[in-house]
Amino acid sequence: MKLLALGALTISLLSASAAVAQFNPVIAKCTGNGADFYLSETPIDALAGLVPEPLPTNKDTILVVDQKNGMYWSSQSRAAIDRACGGQDNDALALFDGIQPRSGLWQARLGETRPQGCPAILSSMFAAGMPGHMPPELTTPRKLTFEVPFHPDQLELTKSLAASGLSTVNWRTAGEDSWRADIMSDIFAQIPGGPGKGSGMEWRLSVKATDRIDHNVTVRIALPAEAAALMGMSGDCRITSDNQWVRVGD
Repeated sequence: MKLLALGALTISLLSASAAVAQFNPVIAKCTGNGADFYLSETPIDALAGLVPEPLPTNKDTILVVDQKNGMYWSSQSRAAIDRACGGQDNDALALFDGIQPRSGLWQARLGETRPQGCPAILSSMFAAGMPGHMPPELTTPRKLTFEVPFHPDQLELTKSLAASGLSTVNWRTAGEDSWRADIMSDIFAQIPGGPGKGSGMEWRLSVKATDRIDHNVTVRIALPAEAAALMGMSGDCRITSDNQWVRVGD
């Protein structure tokens, strides 16, 4: 009888192990403004020792990666996890694998700065801080290592801006493999705006391929009608710059 019981237990454990190995878990990475959801490239059983245990046997259990609360398994819905990560009520959160940039040697390719509807004084004032006007040494190839899954928080431009004290960078999902962030909002909020308008700087980041990341910068200046007329503006002033990072080697 004991042998039969032991045999049944062994079969049960083997069956459980087989069930665990049959799926790749969903990962939710907290961004501070919600969560990005990815399907892990690694089967659940291969994560043993790297993630909290016991490993779940239910494929609907989600691995939450949160800088504040650590790493933990959750059986909550994606909407509930998104709210816990600082997001808004959203019942249609998409799950996507995402394009994973390859680590290696990457080079910045800075685009031209394009003003539209801006008087000369505003064009020169804000264009000086756009990527196209940055020192040429920024285009020197450099070694970049990307974690899986990729998130813009890993990038040096995110870390350096936050470290400088100029602005925190809170990236928000803007579509598949795309994020956006409002930069230096406190500074731009001091610029008087027209009714229902406001000034600001937006960064938009899109992973286009494993060897290419697009970075769009848009500065928008909106002034009250009287001030705009004095400066010769007939509408909003926009300054844009389209830039890329391209992988150029190992």
